Amino acid sequence: MAPRWERLALTAILLLGAALRLWKLTLNGFGNLYYAAVARSMAASWHNFFYASYDPVGFLSSEKPPLATGLQALSAKLLSFHGLSLLLPSVIAGLIAIWAVYVLVRRAAGPAAALLSALVAALAPISVVMDRHNNPDSIMVALLTLAALFLLRATGAGKLAPLLASMVFVGLAFHTKMMAALIPVPAFFLAYLLGAPLAWRTRVVHLAWAGFALAAVCIAWPLLFDLTPQDQRPFAADSEDGSMKNLILGWNGWDRLTGRVRDEFPQFPLKATGKRLSPRKGLPVGRMQGPGFDAGLPGPLRFAMPRVAAQVAWLLPLALIGSAFAFFRQKLRLSLTPEQQCVLLCTIWVLTFLTVFSFSRGVMHAYYTTEIAPPLAALTGIGAVHLRRMLDEPGWRTFLLPLALLVTAAWQVQILGGYPSWRAPLGMVILAGTCLSTVLTLRRMPGAATAAGMVTLLLGPAVWSSTAVVRKAHPGLPAAGPAMRLEQGWADEMERGGVDSKALVDYLRSRTDEERILLAATSEQITSGIIVDTGAPVIAMGGFLGTDRAMSLGRLQWLIANKELRFILVAPFDRIAGNRERTEWVREHCEIVPARLWRGGKARPNASDPLPPLSLDGTVDPLSLVGQLAGPTALVQLFDCAKNPSEARRGGHAPTGRSLACLEHRPVGRETVTKTMGGTLPAGGRWEFEQASKVPWKLRAARRVSVLTRRASLEQGSLREHASSGPAKVALEILRTLLPRNSTNGSKLLHLME
Repeated sequence: MAPRWERLALTAILLLGAALRLWKLTLNGFGNLYYAAVARSMAASWHNFFYASYDPVGFLSSEKPPLATGLQALSAKLLSFHGLSLLLPSVIAGLIAIWAVYVLVRRAAGPAAALLSALVAALAPISVVMDRHNNPDSIMVALLTLAALFLLRATGAGKLAPLLASMVFVGLAFHTKMMAALIPVPAFFLAYLLGAPLAWRTRVVHLAWAGFALAAVCIAWPLLFDLTPQDQRPFAADSEDGSMKNLILGWNGWDRLTGRVRDEFPQFPLKATGKRLSPRKGLPVGRMQGPGFDAGLPGPLRFAMPRVAAQVAWLLPLALIGSAFAFFRQKLRLSLTPEQQCVLLCTIWVLTFLTVFSFSRGVMHAYYTTEIAPPLAALTGIGAVHLRRMLDEPGWRTFLLPLALLVTAAWQVQILGGYPSWRAPLGMVILAGTCLSTVLTLRRMPGAATAAGMVTLLLGPAVWSSTAVVRKAHPGLPAAGPAMRLEQGWADEMERGGVDSKALVDYLRSRTDEERILLAATSEQITSGIIVDTGAPVIAMGGFLGTDRAMSLGRLQWLIANKELRFILVAPFDRIAGNRERTEWVREHCEIVPARLWRGGKARPNASDPLPPLSLDGTVDPLSLVGQLAGPTALVQLFDCAKNPSEARRGGHAPTGRSLACLEHRPVGRETVTKTMGGTLPAGGRWEFEQASKVPWKLRAARRVSVLTRRASLEQGSLREHASSGPAKVALEILRTLLPRNSTNGSKLLHLME
């Protein structure tokens, strides 16, 4: 049994972690509305629960397996559906991860290293943010940390049972975020292969059984999902054929590594030049880059970006230097010591993740770094304790700790370089504290030197973690730090698509009778808020971005003809996706509903609200802003398809003419060359902007806003009235600064839009 001081210290660390994760937790509301909608739909029926249904109707599944959202659904069942009940599973998972890190390190390196590792894990900024959120990452990380704990037990004892238990936990983690949970598997296998006190043949046999157990757990649910007839289960969201196999190997697997996208997926023709995103040149074909991807461009220095490194890597140099000396300080043998096993496991885990994260050309976000918070914390604790012990040894080893502290301090100042307002004050404190630690080392005060150095280096993570406590997290891109902020008004409105859910549902229910589906919308970005707020039976025909092929035109016509569906909510984004034929049919045969009847007086984000930072340096990129304002949730229109298609009047068409040039897109062949936004690109899998080579990029961006604004005026009666509120006014103000009136194009454009 651990001594009393150790138990008290661990209790204090867990209380600190709980305080950071629970204090003002209600600030985050429902977290990510997409996962909140999945949890509410899964709680509606056991059928939805098993198939991870996104909507109450059971039309689409979630893009993630059901474990994490299933726990949230059970919590909502027990505590009623509200934001706190959805966030509590992540909080509990975060505390379990802290405890597991402590146990993991204590068995290998002793209580001092274990307590320090637990403290670092409790203060990891991205862990605090994600543990206060309903994304599945926290639950996945907790399961992987428990898997590592059982793996080291199996390695130390050479027993098969804990090894199989470890693989079961990895398999359960797979059912939270699919392929992302398999990143540490090479580290697990290598640690057992090199560390187990068994004959080599026995180790290989045990690993074969472990691989079989892992595969069995991973494929069990997807296999049952795909074996179910398609008419009795949801369509797998973000897949190309509705199967879970395609989702695992495609969007959540190979596509993340290669950046391959389907032809109907919209491309962002942007390229990183220095610190800003330049809208004038494009990226190689099939690479998903743009304002929505906050982890920068692929490359060996991606993890060194300040906004990425600040999430988890404040102590990275100390962890790597200290753990390397801890590993090689002991004599290497065929059977590694428990401490070497732990260091090897955590190091390979971190390096594998950094390789995948740095060079993947698909969708990558800064919060994905949550996965390496536990192994980095373990390496930090083990490395710091070993460097402290070297202070008592004669010779050059005495200077290893001051050297590691100075290198880590320089790394932290580099991180602060991405945050100008914090670089001077916090950077000076970090450098001063590190110099003080060095002086104490020279004066033969090892304990005080170590304490001063560690307290100083923990200031950065502590400050960044505190930002998650005092401010609402971004619903879609949660991250710690002052420069990753999105104002609450913008976050709420953009997440709900600028739609008043209750007013819309009240209007629909007052005009529907026997329809099974109350509303069909083009994307989940519109329907998520409606499901969370009301639980109404609504569906998203095109998945998250409107690009899924779940709803064919024939199926839509059948639903309308059989009076199972009457109202359809359409966003302009659907016109440039692969489902344009369906949207054009709706505009042709259904009747547009005036916005004043169903919006309930709710506007989209106000022009007075602060604009969100979209560029890599925290500033607003005009074209990115225009693209966001004209994105999948802007200027939605409601259509009533109750009339016979042959009798319904034509409604909702955008004006024709030159102004429509940058809205109309068509796929082009792989052998052609497209001039997109002023740059020459091979066109395989991209969209060609017609007349793009003849019109300056600023004028094309402005025309896009003009077209969308004119389209909205069809239902509101006055262009000037619409342009005076919401995103259109913001875009006009930006374009006024971009295009001064003394220029020919600027004068004509502003006159047209005003």
